[in-house]
Amino acid sequence: MKRSNRLAWFGGIVILAIVILTLFSAPSANKIRQGSTYSRSPDGYGAWYAYMQQQGINIQRWQKPFAQLKQNKVNQAKQKSLKSESLKSENLKSEDLNSEDLNSESLTLKENPTTLLQIYGALVPSEPNDLERKWVKAGNTLIVLGVNQPPTGANFSTLQKSSQGEIKIETTRRYQAEGRKSTSTKPKEQVQISLGDRFGAIVWEQKFGKGKIIYSTTPYLAANAYQDYQSNYQYLAELVNQQGHQLFVDEYIHGYRDSKQNETKKNSGAAQIWEYLANTPVFPISIQAGVLLLVLVFAQNRRLGKAIFLDKPVVDNNEAYIEALAGVLQKAESANFVVEMVGKEELIQLQKKLGLVTSRSDGNPQIDREELLKAWRNHTGTSDTQLSKILQVYSRYSQNSQKRSIKDKELIDWLNNWEQVKQILSHKGKGNREQGKEKSFLTPNS
Repeated sequence: MKRSNRLAWFGGIVILAIVILTLFSAPSANKIRQGSTYSRSPDGYGAWYAYMQQQGINIQRWQKPFAQLKQNKVNQAKQKSLKSESLKSENLKSEDLNSEDLNSESLTLKENPTTLLQIYGALVPSEPNDLERKWVKAGNTLIVLGVNQPPTGANFSTLQKSSQGEIKIETTRRYQAEGRKSTSTKPKEQVQISLGDRFGAIVWEQKFGKGKIIYSTTPYLAANAYQDYQSNYQYLAELVNQQGHQLFVDEYIHGYRDSKQNETKKNSGAAQIWEYLANTPVFPISIQAGVLLLVLVFAQNRRLGKAIFLDKPVVDNNEAYIEALAGVLQKAESANFVVEMVGKEELIQLQKKLGLVTSRSDGNPQIDREELLKAWRNHTGTSDTQLSKILQVYSRYSQNSQKRSIKDKELIDWLNNWEQVKQILSHKGKGNREQGKEKSFLTPNS
């Protein structure tokens, strides 16, 4: 492979490795940000959040774990309890305060139940976990947009009738209560359909104790893409705006955290360094640099050390001459010339080995064929079939009787036959020498 081609190949490999690493190392924020009220993308809810604020509805972003919702309620209960203590300290009559109001938890649940809206980017199961179920039973409302339900034969894009007008829905998934096998061992709760068609429910709610959970098969009920469908915004606003409830939209599931929680996380020690690097360009850049270094090392065929130069091969002039001559003859299509020259020399050497001529005199390439075959049989004691084929090819394609050019396969077979003939002569001569040595060894003892 030429050096320019090698550089091109290795350059392509490096670029491909960088592209692959960039794709896999890039932060996967797009999926987790789907449904966030901070997002302005078509699948975000920034426009709907602004709509809620314009309507004067008190909506807040919840940026803590779900488990802290209960703790938040307890803190509010303590504040209410302290308020009741201060009222009693002002010499108010005990009958002015209801006995149930003195119970901080019941006071909180009566006056400040919570509605939490969760908008998932990926479909989630419709069965609540134990913590969610317990929280809802206490009198709170959980709204989940984007639950996993089986696809049906409904059209993907439909307009569903509601009290707010026609609602734009783009999904074929429906909730079908009849014939549905529950995956939970909990008792079956009451189901009420809020939005749906003959294929099943799109939005429905289930009662759990004093509270309820509202589900939606589509996570894009009031996404930014539906700003032209104000009825979608109004419908979701009506769902979440429960009278007397605090309203939160869950941003913790989209990766957002409160500033205090971030400070606590930063102070957790050096274990967060790798997480920091994974969320910054430093980490993928370092991986790409490492891969590039390895490619350069192997491309130059060295192990981070001095280059070891290969010894120059010794040129064999005879071999080079033969290869050059063979190339010229092949291009000139002079295979018959090869047959004539090689056959002539091999016949002279064969006559010498068979004893037809002395080693000092030159052989005759035009020797009688029958005489040569007879000498072969007498000398080797083997069949002369192979030698006869050699002589036929030689006489057929020699320059003196040239009619057509010999084929490459036939030429190779002819050369192989010559090689086998020489091996037979060599083996026969070796056997004669060994037999002569045995006789000379036994002669003195006779």
